[in-house]
Amino acid sequence: LLTSVMENEGKSTVAANLALSLAQENKNVLLIDCDFRKPAQYLIFGVPEKETIDLPGILKNKSGLGSLIKKRKDCGLYTIFNSVPSDSMEELLENGMFQYILDFCRDKMDYIILDTSPMALVADAEELAQMADASVLVVKQDMVLARDINDAVDILNNTNGRVLGCIFNDVMTGLSPAAGRYGYGGHYGKRTE
Repeated sequence: LLTSVMENEGKSTVAANLALSLAQENKNVLLIDCDFRKPAQYLIFGVPEKETIDLPGILKNKSGLGSLIKKRKDCGLYTIFNSVPSDSMEELLENGMFQYILDFCRDKMDYIILDTSPMALVADAEELAQMADASVLVVKQDMVLARDINDAVDILNNTNGRVLGCIFNDVMTGLSPAAGRYGYGGHYGKRTE
């Protein structure tokens, strides 16, 4: 499971890149857009909206499973791309259909990546983390406070899966004026670029 504290920290892009990287290593990877409130994976991959599915509708009605998973032609990446926003996450997970889909796919995939909603906005990621084996928090530099990051990690640590760590995203590459200095104004270890 990949999540973030706030919007626009790059979690969907990280999830897409991670899925593609693993698939290029000849792994069978399933990428599921679980950000039910603001789906984005179909946009990242340039998939026309008409070629996506109504995942909330499938979960609610328990129908349409045959066309749920799509395989990309260029690699071993399988996708479940939703384009229909929904505010009823609890209702969608209540009937056990999503858990059934995950359990079915666990035997067939090397990795399943869940791209979820940001944690500070809704409790969706926490609910989905209960179903995941592990979670990763994507943190954009200078976006959220350290205490909010710590709170998110604490919440994820209280789920069934383990927290693998954080991905520090969109890091500025320039060095500050004090970077590379050691001690009291010394120049030990000064980096050259």
